[in-house]
Amino acid sequence: MNTLSVSQFVELINETLAVTTPSGAFEIEGEVSSFAISGGQWVRFDLKDGAAVVNCFLTVWQLKEQLADGMKIAVTGVGKLYPKYGKFSFVVQSIRLSGEGSLRRSFDLLKKKLEIEGLFDSARKRSLPRFPSRVALITSREAAAYTDFLRVAGTRWPAAEITHYHVGVQGDAAVAEVVAALEHAGARTMEFDVIIVTRGGGSLEDLHVFNTEAVARACYASRVPVVSGVGHERDVTIIDLVADIRAATPSNAAELVFPDRDDVARGIRHVVAQYAYAIDARLSRERAHTAHITYAAERWLRSIKERINGTHRQLLMRRDLLEQKIRRVHESVDHAARMIRSLDPKRLLTRGYSYTQAKDGTIIASAAALRAAGSARQIYYDGDVPIRIDV
Repeated sequence: MNTLSVSQFVELINETLAVTTPSGAFEIEGEVSSFAISGGQWVRFDLKDGAAVVNCFLTVWQLKEQLADGMKIAVTGVGKLYPKYGKFSFVVQSIRLSGEGSLRRSFDLLKKKLEIEGLFDSARKRSLPRFPSRVALITSREAAAYTDFLRVAGTRWPAAEITHYHVGVQGDAAVAEVVAALEHAGARTMEFDVIIVTRGGGSLEDLHVFNTEAVARACYASRVPVVSGVGHERDVTIIDLVADIRAATPSNAAELVFPDRDDVARGIRHVVAQYAYAIDARLSRERAHTAHITYAAERWLRSIKERINGTHRQLLMRRDLLEQKIRRVHESVDHAARMIRSLDPKRLLTRGYSYTQAKDGTIIASAAALRAAGSARQIYYDGDVPIRIDV
């Protein structure tokens, strides 16, 4: 028998554990107990069955599942005996929830955690565009959800451009694939109007990919609105709660995202009919209004015309009266002129009359005045003759 030092013995044990399996790792299954996180970075718990207990260790960044005492899990990792403390620990590389109860417990823990953080708040959720033209579809091309979605989308809104991200929807590798697809599509706001994440129904274990924290946070971080159509209507996953819109089924996701082209066509016809009716009604009102204005204008014009005609008649009457007055004045003037002409002394002279005028121009009306004047002029109609008085 060889005698070994303590260090050699610990080294031998660790080497033996490392070569026991081709990868040096084991998967062991048991029930979680004494679960704790220390310093915000170290995770420790015991994994036990009815006869034994193994201490497990990992960092908080490796913890992809929500754990609690009493949950049944399977862990993959390597066993190691630490020389300094002489303590055996199982260094965990990955965790797989085992059994419906553990899956349900992990779901409840994660749901509570994310709800407290506000990832489910309805106030942050965005509405979908009315007519999406570019859509990202995240699902497996082998899944019935893929063909169901495309069939309904092609019937309802064939003009849409659908970019497919092929991912696994079940199994350990699927989580990273779905997260990568969400991160890639979610950052391309200029390329996509909406993202659809979908798969068919199944058990809680089948849907576990969409109940993981990594997928939930990738959905929450997307800058493009996300529609979740995972499982059937009775299935509720974490991504359903985080997504902007939850669809009951993959087909329902297509119905929520895309309008029905027949409904849109009917709506357009209805709107056109409404506008046509509104235009006809407006034209009728305008015609009636125009007719009213025309009638009022015609009445006003008739009234103005009547007033003008009345004024014209009055002016004509006044003109006639004025002309009559002018004629009467002319007649009076003519009569006065005739009278004046009849009284004109010169006209009398033509009848054989004459008169005597002194040198100073005064009329000599008597013989005495003539004798006194001594001389004068005798005026006839055709001239005058000098007169000298010899007495």
